[in-house]
Amino acid sequence: MFEEDLELEKKNSSFIPMALIAILLCAIGYGIYYVVSDSQRKLTVEQATPLAQAQTGQMKAPVLEFHTGNVSYGMKENPSDPHFKLLAKAGLVTVKPVGDPRLKINVALTDKGKALLESIPGMKQKDDKDNTVDYVVPLANHKFTQVTGVTMQGTTHALVDYTWVWEPNELGKMLDADGPLVKAFTVWERQTLIDKYGAKFYNNGEQQKARLAAEFAKGQWSAQ
Repeated sequence: MFEEDLELEKKNSSFIPMALIAILLCAIGYGIYYVVSDSQRKLTVEQATPLAQAQTGQMKAPVLEFHTGNVSYGMKENPSDPHFKLLAKAGLVTVKPVGDPRLKINVALTDKGKALLESIPGMKQKDDKDNTVDYVVPLANHKFTQVTGVTMQGTTHALVDYTWVWEPNELGKMLDADGPLVKAFTVWERQTLIDKYGAKFYNNGEQQKARLAAEFAKGQWSAQ
């Protein structure tokens, strides 16, 4: 009986250290897994770049909307609005008064204007009920430049700061707010072109700032 108790005591004394070692190894393994997993969830600039590029590509392009045909006072645009004068100066349309030019004008595309509009991707035109043709013409794209910072918000969320610049097409260059065509107008006319007809500082190369929110889910980062 004494020998059996002694043997049992030996087994117990050897089991406890082994159990402690096993627990310690499990804890170390879990800790390593957690650290590695947590580090993988930290959003890097390299991982954030395609997210920022995708969001930049989805930004809505500024547009110029105008009508050809007989444009009357009280429509979406008025005969005296300066975009008609700008398009005429650029040789894209002809403008003729129909009675009082403040109340009605006839606008027609030139061959140069038709060729330019047809060369711009995304240009849309439709016939309106008032016998005019409505043109909606994109002026510029947003071109991604770089991610400037990533700020973690906990372990599964992050804020990505990045920059982009304007990439105007040929019509957008004509509507550059600091370009010769727009600068030739009065202060009121320039402001109207900026407020209503898509004029912006397209050609100054200034870096524009933007931010997106990102989330880590199902093993990958995506924009929210």
